[in-house]
Amino acid sequence: MSSFASMILTKHTRIVLLFFSVNMYALAQEEQNDEATWKLYPNDSTEVINETSILDTTNIGTLTISSGPAFVEIVQDYRVKQLLEKDKYLNEKNDPLQIDGYRIKIYFGSGANSQKEANQAKARFLEKFSKTKIYVKWTTPNYTTSVGNFRTKMDAEKFLKEMSVDFPEGFIVPSKIDLPELR
Repeated sequence: MSSFASMILTKHTRIVLLFFSVNMYALAQEEQNDEATWKLYPNDSTEVINETSILDTTNIGTLTISSGPAFVEIVQDYRVKQLLEKDKYLNEKNDPLQIDGYRIKIYFGSGANSQKEANQAKARFLEKFSKTKIYVKWTTPNYTTSVGNFRTKMDAEKFLKEMSVDFPEGFIVPSKIDLPELR
């Protein structure tokens, strides 16, 4: 192994160890009153990373090492991994500005003219119901036009009945809706 490669690996290892040391220190400070539940070396704390992935994360590029895989042992409390997984789950699942509710879909289509048709459905709807929120969304390969922010299905059904004369193709879909405006 060249001295340059060992210097890079050493620098990378120091950065990784520093990162986890800071995290462990923060957790230790948080848990200082409850040392009985502290587990320093859980059984599932060792992860193996090969040298190419270490080098790829440092963006070295053409540097190659032929001495075999390298092992990095990450020693951390098992609760760090649980907290990271919980944070990831909550961030993916919950948008703090939206809640569960219902919308009425008035257009759904794909193809060459689908964007134009979705916007035409929006324009037709706004002519009749200008105070209701309307959303045109593109999810590969479909365009959809949905209306309303209904907290209950009953509210959505009531509005669907009102608009069914002009939009008989409308149907109710569960959706994440915007928070109601405060008055």
